[in-house]
Amino acid sequence: MSKHIKIDIDTRKNIFCPKCYTDLGLPVGVENLQFFECYNCDKKFKNPHCKIKNKTNRATQYPKKSKQTTILDSIISYSLIIILFLAMTGCTIWFLRWSDSNQSSNSKYNSNRSESSNTYQVTQVTYAATSEETFHNMFKYFRVNDQEVINQLLYNEDLIILPEGTKLYLLGGNGITYAIVREKGSTQKLWVVPQHISKN
Repeated sequence: MSKHIKIDIDTRKNIFCPKCYTDLGLPVGVENLQFFECYNCDKKFKNPHCKIKNKTNRATQYPKKSKQTTILDSIISYSLIIILFLAMTGCTIWFLRWSDSNQSSNSKYNSNRSESSNTYQVTQVTYAATSEETFHNMFKYFRVNDQEVINQLLYNEDLIILPEGTKLYLLGGNGITYAIVREKGSTQKLWVVPQHISKN
């Protein structure tokens, strides 16, 4: 709280009122007061010789914290950082799971769409291999006319015969030497000669 003092003429040091220029003096001990009041014009003004002015302001601007307050502030800060980290981790995990499920549903949808637009049929009776290796080996056996091996492959179902008009879905291939297909209603991948199938 600011203190005000009425200055008497009986002084040993002089100070003047900024309003009426009256000689006010400066009694002993008054340097600890923040304000003066002129006895002549009642003007209140700051004490230019006040020694506690800066200390008071500094104390007001930067209050000293106790050790307990500092420790409590540290605990609260660390707790908030941990909570924020856990929340961000949870959000990241949720987003990744949501993204994966969304991509898988999109890929299934796109797969169904692409298969329905890639419907083919067999144009003449042809052989189909159940693996790429069997498909390439099949030509070696046909070239040397090894019918026993071909029959063995058919018996083991490594090779199957596709009748003309069989409905197929194109899954891949290079378009020149082989095409990867599956029969309608089957999940088995088959390797066939691309010249023996045509788009519906």
